[in-house]
Amino acid sequence: MKNLMNENMTRIRSMSRLRGVLTFLVLLGIGGIPAAKAQDTLAEIQKRGYVEIGIGAGGFPYAAVDQDGKPIGAAPEISIAALKQMGITDVRPQVVDWGALIPGLQAKRYDLVSTGMFMNPQRCQAVLFSKPDTCSVDVFMVPKGNPLNLHSLKDVAAHPEVKITMAPGSNEVRIAKEAGVAEDQMVTNTDVQSRLKLLQTGRVNVWIDPSDTFSALQNKDPNFEVIPVEGAQIACAGAAFRKEDATFRDAYDAALTKVQQSGEFTRILTKYGFPADIALKADTAQLCAAQ
Repeated sequence: MKNLMNENMTRIRSMSRLRGVLTFLVLLGIGGIPAAKAQDTLAEIQKRGYVEIGIGAGGFPYAAVDQDGKPIGAAPEISIAALKQMGITDVRPQVVDWGALIPGLQAKRYDLVSTGMFMNPQRCQAVLFSKPDTCSVDVFMVPKGNPLNLHSLKDVAAHPEVKITMAPGSNEVRIAKEAGVAEDQMVTNTDVQSRLKLLQTGRVNVWIDPSDTFSALQNKDPNFEVIPVEGAQIACAGAAFRKEDATFRDAYDAALTKVQQSGEFTRILTKYGFPADIALKADTAQLCAAQ
């Protein structure tokens, strides 16, 4: 009898240890028993009935918010059209400083970024991009006659006394650093009109931005002119998604293709002064690999 009781106690302790091990494995999601999966972003959006998009401050004509809080500009209007194809019609914007857009997306403060964010290898390591939606090329705005004879970012870097303005966290900041422009030469500002003011008041000598920024500029000043930047390459932007949201991005791309095929894509870009033919031919994988 005593031996039988000992055997039963041993069996109970063994089963208890086994249950503990299985529970641990379930928590880890291993051992053949899958852990519960978090609901993906697209499913969450469809369940809640609205989508939140991040928009960079001062980025018109790429993206902005009007007085009624409605997203406007080429990028969000293209996103709105694509999301509509997906059955999502309630689009709620959050205006964010450019440098905080990707961190905010990764922190799940919004579901995607739609603001004319140019693709480059560094950003492509941090987020997933959609098919290209807007394309442009960088240009300078300088005083009439270009008195400092600035034609490239290397020209700016060669003159430490020269100050240049651009949007914070932008592609222009990156390529300026790559060209050797020092941090103390760069005066960044999120607002387009404020960047113009910096130039007009002499606080900076040159302003660099994509060509479409200048074509949409209000209060143009005849004392300044827009000139090409030597060595500037065509850059293209797309909507940005979290790395884990490939399902959402792929569904968005499929919807964006329908928008392109319908002609609405071209109408939106033309409305804001962007070349549609370049965006239609551009490839995300190539843009992410470009140096």
